[in-house]
Amino acid sequence: MIAVIGRGNFGRALLRLLNTHLADWETESLDKAPDSSRIPNIDILRRARVVIPAVPIASFGEVLRQIAPYLQPGTIVIDVCTIKAHTARQMHSLLPEHVELIACHPLFGPESLAAAGWQLKGLNLVIWAERIQAERYDRIREGLRDLGLNVIELSPQDHDRILARSQFLSLLIGAVLVRMDIQSTEMNTRSFDELLDVRDTTCHDYGILRDVFRFNSACDATLAELEKTLGDIGAELRKSRLPGPG
Repeated sequence: MIAVIGRGNFGRALLRLLNTHLADWETESLDKAPDSSRIPNIDILRRARVVIPAVPIASFGEVLRQIAPYLQPGTIVIDVCTIKAHTARQMHSLLPEHVELIACHPLFGPESLAAAGWQLKGLNLVIWAERIQAERYDRIREGLRDLGLNVIELSPQDHDRILARSQFLSLLIGAVLVRMDIQSTEMNTRSFDELLDVRDTTCHDYGILRDVFRFNSACDATLAELEKTLGDIGAELRKSRLPGPG
């Protein structure tokens, strides 16, 4: 049985993917109670062979503390948070040693999955064997490739360093476009349509942007560089403007 913890946008999307592409597996969905952080029916996890906490990074540690007593020897916990080094450290410190660990980052979300017709072919997924038997990890990695995914093996540290200048930057630009209320016009160019695509695929991700910046220190330099670059370009443009008449 595969248990998914969290019924947010990505948790629901993940459950749909599992039911579509791994239909032979039993799946269960758990989430915290509406009025607390407690997870009801947590005993279900005693039967789980794979547990996937699909929860915000800020609540990841608390979820691990709750589920730890229920995980049986050999259970695989797969982290799918956007940041990897922080959550990998939490898995090692908060989960029992008899649990196996995989760090994973699907580089797609509900919007891009819907656009792809919920097919996985050609989509990118980062994976790393944190603490797992080599043979089991190899089977999982090759199974993901068989589903059509482009599997990228990166350590959590390398992942976070690259993410600061890739996904974080796209989330940041998307947030700028949303705050500026950029809309389609009758004069759209192809490049402008691509900007609108960035806006549309990131418009619900401000919470992810905030958490990525909070838990990945490499993002500090990217934000500072963007701010400086925009300032430099603005100054150059204003300097290049021809003086007005008189």
